[in-house]
Amino acid sequence: MSGGRWWLWAGLLLSGCQGDTGDLQRYLDQVHANPPPYQGRPRSLPHFEPARYDPGAGRSPFMAAPMVTTSAAQTADRPGCLGPPAGVSGHPLQGVALDSLVMRGTLSDRHNRWALLETADGLVHRVRKGDLVGIFAGRVVAVHGDRVELVERVEQGLGCYVERQARIVLVSQDKERL
Repeated sequence: MSGGRWWLWAGLLLSGCQGDTGDLQRYLDQVHANPPPYQGRPRSLPHFEPARYDPGAGRSPFMAAPMVTTSAAQTADRPGCLGPPAGVSGHPLQGVALDSLVMRGTLSDRHNRWALLETADGLVHRVRKGDLVGIFAGRVVAVHGDRVELVERVEQGLGCYVERQARIVLVSQDKERL
């Protein structure tokens, strides 16, 4: 570029930087006129007392705390306190949350009636009266044509359990899965 053209381009570019800045000045005056939103003393932080840690005196803070379990013998002396659910059925649905199961139908013969329960991954399992289903080991108490009724034992605290009713209802194939 020749020397004259360079000055021409620089002049054109810099000429755009001048103009009316009155609106910017009015905005700055307004901001400076308003006081800051908080002018009091900042609140003091609570006093912090560091805890001393002696590695030989207790458990490591990086290890999980030991689980405290209550046996049926310990809960037997408390009136109205149910113990943990007894028995393990080994059913594949025993660790599956009830809200992820969908009832798809029933099968029956002269002696038994099974409910067909579908898991979230699309597998269908049979359950019948007496099977344990769900995270809280819900015992199947009845299989009807339109629902499965269960009784779960849920821990209430301090080793006591309460029984609660649950049910899984029949969902037709054409309904959307939530």
